[in-house]
Amino acid sequence: MQCIILAAPVERLYYSSRYDPTKIVGPDCYAIDASSIGIKPFDNVPAQQHKTCEGCPKNEWGSSPTGGKGKACRETRRLLILPADAVASANAVAAAELAALRPPVTSIKNYATYIQTIAATLRRPPLAVITEIGVVPDAKTQFKVAFSMTRTIEDQDILQALIARSKEEVSNAIASAGVVTEVEAEAPAIQSDRF
Repeated sequence: MQCIILAAPVERLYYSSRYDPTKIVGPDCYAIDASSIGIKPFDNVPAQQHKTCEGCPKNEWGSSPTGGKGKACRETRRLLILPADAVASANAVAAAELAALRPPVTSIKNYATYIQTIAATLRRPPLAVITEIGVVPDAKTQFKVAFSMTRTIEDQDILQALIARSKEEVSNAIASAGVVTEVEAEAPAIQSDRF
């Protein structure tokens, strides 16, 4: 799919039980912020594990409940994306429907490499290019999410609209994650921002 990656806030998710497709539950502890520096769980999480993600025992290597070297708390990115055709005008950027993509942990390195390459070669943030996101087979993890740049966005009005929308959507993602409705408190539902 071709899109614009507006932002990629850091998201941490801790589940105390293993995944069961017949019983969908929300995370016991979670946090989301624009960066990993100073990230901490919201006050209203069902089972806060620590006051901050830094120093949390579930964020230590080797804490995975299944054994091995992994962490019990999963760190990923929530990619906030717009369709590529949103760059038709500044008004189209403001009106475009937002989607969120949570790549698997095994694909986060691909994303990091992609944004570092764009920064080094083009001196641009991800929101200033059209990105193609796809999946490629992987022998170890079945598949990985791959990122490639298709073209740059040059129009200054559109770039300013993308920057403004990025700030707005990151704030919205953080604010909405800290709010629990009565329905969510009784029975967590599948998040609507997942693909």
